[in-house]
Amino acid sequence: MSNDKGKPNIGHIDQKLDSTESRKIASAVGGLKEDELSLAWRSQLNAKLSEVSNSRRKKTNRLRLWSYSTGLGLSTVVAVALFITMIPSNMPTAQPSSADSLEGQMLTAHNSAVRSADIAGEGFSSLDETETISLNEANEWKQEDLEAL
Repeated sequence: MSNDKGKPNIGHIDQKLDSTESRKIASAVGGLKEDELSLAWRSQLNAKLSEVSNSRRKKTNRLRLWSYSTGLGLSTVVAVALFITMIPSNMPTAQPSSADSLEGQMLTAHNSAVRSADIAGEGFSSLDETETISLNEANEWKQEDLEAL
């Protein structure tokens, strides 16, 4: 079906196109009424696709929210469980060997300071008041000090 130069022989196609059968088909197609394309179906298709897309998006958003909240809840449970297991059940208390030792005196002073701070709350304690008085006495000028200047 090809000639000497490698080109295909299209003579038989031309013969088929010029046949009476192809002329009848051409006249039948030419006699058809030309319809204008209606784009209403396209608009309906777009609306349906938009609905499907929105429903899928809502499902994925719900799934993400569910997975995030589940992960947060589980991590909170694990953190609380670890925190509870790390707290010792019986806290040891410091007991000095004797009340006369240096450690015993320091613990007694600390415990009394803590108790007085708990009772008094914010503000001056008796220790702060005595320190303030001694600082004021130190800042008083005497006549001799002024003459030295």
